[in-house]
Amino acid sequence: MRPQILSLKGSSVVLLSGLVMACTPAANMSLERARNDYQQAASDPAVKNNAYADLSAAEKLLQRAETSWNEDEDSEETDHLAYLASRKVDLARATASRVEAKKTFDELSSQKDQVRLQAREAEIRKLKAKKVPQGILVTLGDVLFDTGRANLKAGNLQNMYPLVEYLRNHPDTRVKIEGHTDDRGSADYNANLSQMRAEAVMNLLIANGIAPERITAQGMGEDYPVATNATASGRQQNRRVEVTITDMPGTQPPAASGSGM
Repeated sequence: MRPQILSLKGSSVVLLSGLVMACTPAANMSLERARNDYQQAASDPAVKNNAYADLSAAEKLLQRAETSWNEDEDSEETDHLAYLASRKVDLARATASRVEAKKTFDELSSQKDQVRLQAREAEIRKLKAKKVPQGILVTLGDVLFDTGRANLKAGNLQNMYPLVEYLRNHPDTRVKIEGHTDDRGSADYNANLSQMRAEAVMNLLIANGIAPERITAQGMGEDYPVATNATASGRQQNRRVEVTITDMPGTQPPAASGSGM
């Protein structure tokens, strides 16, 4: 009889184990995948910081899916909610990726603009130019011309090379050339002389490959002195050619901080 009792006890143990397993809710694979997707996304700082709204929506859908499964193991409803939660996670990842890409692009653009600005500043220093509201101003002294003459002196043409190089490197600029004189001689004479000197500089630029349509030349005569005409040094400062370089509309370089050169 004892072996039979032992056998019955063993059967009772097996039966009890089967009842316990039958009472344990089975896992829902869709819910498990959605839960894993959400946990991975939530642990990613980029997703958490840049796509909080989508991530929060995914969490709420996941909670609803878990409630649905725990309450009545409704596979169809749980699968649907888990699917929606996973799609929200995908959307959160895509949003975060897009935001991070834009940040990277903006940073690279800023660096590129900074490099361009630094290069432009170096070129302006090489020109010995100064910044003015219209653009940059290059002042060519009277060493380019003999007294009372409008022909460029061959020995001093090297002073023009930096200007030519700058204009070649920046074809999106325009050039305004203004000739100025001191007050020696008549006003008409000085107006004519200043015009011829401005045109001489213009012709040199054109001969070196600068498009004529980018250039205007005008003689200002003696009307705009920058120093007194009562001294030799003052008159020398007034005998000058001013070249103002401006950017064509829509091609302005990035704004710079600081004072002009």
